[in-house]
Amino acid sequence: MAIPAGAYAFGVNTASVFADTAAVGISVSYVLAGTIGLHVDGPLLLAHTPLGETTGPLEPVPDGEPVTLTAGDVVVFPTDVALHIRNAGQRTATLISVLIVTTDAPAGEPQAVEDDAVRYQQLGLIDEDDWANVPAGPLTVSLQRTLLPQGATYGPYVVEPWAPELLSVETGLMEVGLDFDGDGMPDSWFAIQWNMTPGDMLAGERVRAIRAST
Repeated sequence: MAIPAGAYAFGVNTASVFADTAAVGISVSYVLAGTIGLHVDGPLLLAHTPLGETTGPLEPVPDGEPVTLTAGDVVVFPTDVALHIRNAGQRTATLISVLIVTTDAPAGEPQAVEDDAVRYQQLGLIDEDDWANVPAGPLTVSLQRTLLPQGATYGPYVVEPWAPELLSVETGLMEVGLDFDGDGMPDSWFAIQWNMTPGDMLAGERVRAIRAST
């Protein structure tokens, strides 16, 4: 989500993080750039972390207390509470979020109040079949942003069925290498320009590598 200077994303009467879902769950959000003012009418966990460093421990914030977030900060809050997000700085603020929600149908459509200048982009979706491989219990969510020069390769690395991965290209052209013959090295490469989720092409393939084409 990109919020221009002076714009806001959600009104204080919003019943959910996104206007098209009221499913119960949590939002894990990371500030990529800029300064964001956040007011959540409910529980909130916050980790103030300098951009590019490993996220520190999440600390509870008193319910309803506004917070100011800068690049590198992480917040966790429920998806079914009222909130307000605004740009509190002088340049465009960018926020990336992972929503982990129930598959139950929403009880109703919450009404979001938002600035027309705010831009949203869904990077991808990990479907129910892939989630079925994730064991019950505490869940670890990892976000990694990697800059690869043209021709550089990241990996190969192992992808376990119980830890589904969503890959998304921010800019340029990325190729993904998959291991089909089981020797631990990619033997087939596929070019993607937007995103790749755990799906039919990746089913059962545990080793992959990423290569920057442009």
